[in-house]
Amino acid sequence: MFPSSVFSKYYNSPTATSAQVQPVISDPVTHEVYPFSLTNPDTIPLKNTVDPHILPTVASSNKIYNQARQQIASINSNSAFTDNNCARCVAILEVLKFVALAAPEHGSDLAVDICNTLKLSSECEVDFGPLSFGPVITQVAANMDAGGYDGQGFCSQFIGGLCPAPATAPLNLKNWFKKPKPNPLPKARKPSGKRLKVLHMSDFHIDPRYAIGSEANCTGSPCCRKNHFNSTSPNVIQFPAPRFGAFLCDTPMALGVAALQAIPALADTVNTGFAWTIFTGDLVSHDDENELSRYMC
Repeated sequence: MFPSSVFSKYYNSPTATSAQVQPVISDPVTHEVYPFSLTNPDTIPLKNTVDPHILPTVASSNKIYNQARQQIASINSNSAFTDNNCARCVAILEVLKFVALAAPEHGSDLAVDICNTLKLSSECEVDFGPLSFGPVITQVAANMDAGGYDGQGFCSQFIGGLCPAPATAPLNLKNWFKKPKPNPLPKARKPSGKRLKVLHMSDFHIDPRYAIGSEANCTGSPCCRKNHFNSTSPNVIQFPAPRFGAFLCDTPMALGVAALQAIPALADTVNTGFAWTIFTGDLVSHDDENELSRYMC
């Protein structure tokens, strides 16, 4: 017979032999009495929604960043990736993608950490920091398929060539047009024999910060800027930037306008003009990432 003195109260008779003893149990600290349904063999829940498994708390952005740094260090030192640099790079990109989505403010910081870990540059802060390509890399990582084609291409082109270049993906143009391609194709029009003059302009690279008299033979680029010098002669200008530009400089306004003014005369289109003009972009100057501005672009 069950010793009924073990518990002070029971949900059923402690001396009965047809069912398991069901004592009334309470929390020794809070004195909360646990309900009979917890131990009742007739009410076992098939899906417990009242007291689900405990989940971890939402991590702060700083914790996500620090955990990501540890994961990247672990991936880089893991012997499983010793003979497979591509797999190691893709695994690191997976971590970067998560941070770019969950804590984007740390994307540039992690890009610098990756650069230092993989020894991609001797000036990682300059090359991958928040004033350089860090924000761009964060944007790309957030939208890429890190474990697929995008990740392999990124590791091939931007992270030390750790992956071979992926094969060119087949181009599917079916959804590019409202109607399918005519079949059979219409007959080609008969050439008129008339010659047309077409103006193609590209890569003007207008530099509104061009400074006349500044160093036109600088060590970095672009030259003809007051903040760029020749490292062999930092205090004495070797080649003062002329009004109409120099070879190592982007286009000053005077040169750009003069070039446009000269086109009709050189192309003999003063009175006729061109049949049409094609402009294929690249109008802005080659500013460093930290010197860019949306207004300038």
